[in-house]
Amino acid sequence: MITNIPTPYIVDFAEAISAHPGLELKVLYLSEGESHRDWKTHFGEGYEYAIMRGVNPGKGLYINPGIIGEILRWKADFCLVHGTYTAPTFMLAAMVLNIAGRKWGFWGEPIKPTRINPILRLLRRNLSFPLIKSSSVLVAIGQNAIETYKKIGVAEEKLYLLPYSRDTSIFKIDPDKRMRIRNETRKRLGFNDEMIFLTSAQLIGRKGVDLLIRAYSRLSSRKRAPALLIMGSGSEEESLKKLAVDLKAPGIQFLGFVQPREIPRIFFAADVFVLASLHDGWGVVLNEAAAAGLPIIATNMVGAARHIVKQDKNGFIVEANNIDSLSEIMDRFISGRIPLDKFGQKSIKIVQDWTPNKMAQRLYRIVEEVSIG
Repeated sequence: MITNIPTPYIVDFAEAISAHPGLELKVLYLSEGESHRDWKTHFGEGYEYAIMRGVNPGKGLYINPGIIGEILRWKADFCLVHGTYTAPTFMLAAMVLNIAGRKWGFWGEPIKPTRINPILRLLRRNLSFPLIKSSSVLVAIGQNAIETYKKIGVAEEKLYLLPYSRDTSIFKIDPDKRMRIRNETRKRLGFNDEMIFLTSAQLIGRKGVDLLIRAYSRLSSRKRAPALLIMGSGSEEESLKKLAVDLKAPGIQFLGFVQPREIPRIFFAADVFVLASLHDGWGVVLNEAAAAGLPIIATNMVGAARHIVKQDKNGFIVEANNIDSLSEIMDRFISGRIPLDKFGQKSIKIVQDWTPNKMAQRLYRIVEEVSIG
């Protein structure tokens, strides 16, 4: 597998692949990390990996010339290429795999609708997209991704579904212990019995945190005002804090970046999870929120919402960039019209099979079909 960096969900998947009896794995990471990612680097165990030399000028546009030699030396039966399809390393890897006659798959999120200059649009249409279509199979991260790849002409028989997954075992604890952690965390944060909305996201424009703050501010003057916890860091953190002050929304707490192992404590303290993104190819945090037994509000531009959020069953999908709709749904939770426990249990049930081990089994079947074909 060729992928950008060892994100927690990629490492979970790599460990699951390596544990599968029919699969042997080597991962080529294009970098050890990225400047806007605060995760502590953790590569996991049980599989071979290497970190490529190269540069990343930004936006995942990796340049790793050594990928040529690695592919030619690496006699893999199948190569899964994951990452930014406009990156020079992706295009180089795809061309080398094709020339060498190797079987490979592109594992990709939905094609993001963006306004780009004519030269980049021409490059994408005449180089990136043909390379994507030249893969032996296209492994799509969600139904939204399948639909966008169909639009650029990928044959339906080449499309397979393989979403992101997370090892959510850290959320499976004894109910009494969970309640104790919940109470301790709420006390530490200064809350009693208030309803707590939680979001976890990079504090950047496309995550829609500003929209969530505006929606929340309409509810903060209620007699039993809710709270809003914002977990994450990013370039817009200071402007978002200023927005909260300007809107006179005192119930907001910015928690900063929280390392993955500490996430359950915050999730257990919350009542409802909200992801107001303007675009998220998948949104692994929804896997975590569901596994933590939280009702979920997400926008229709979050790829995972289509699979994990069942309307009026375990949460609600609202239109992106619509503060009125978001505020209205949040108000329904505050008013007590939504059965939190019932919604939370449904979340757990929905996501229980979205595990790295299940996805490794799915990858094995894909590789088998490609090999037979």
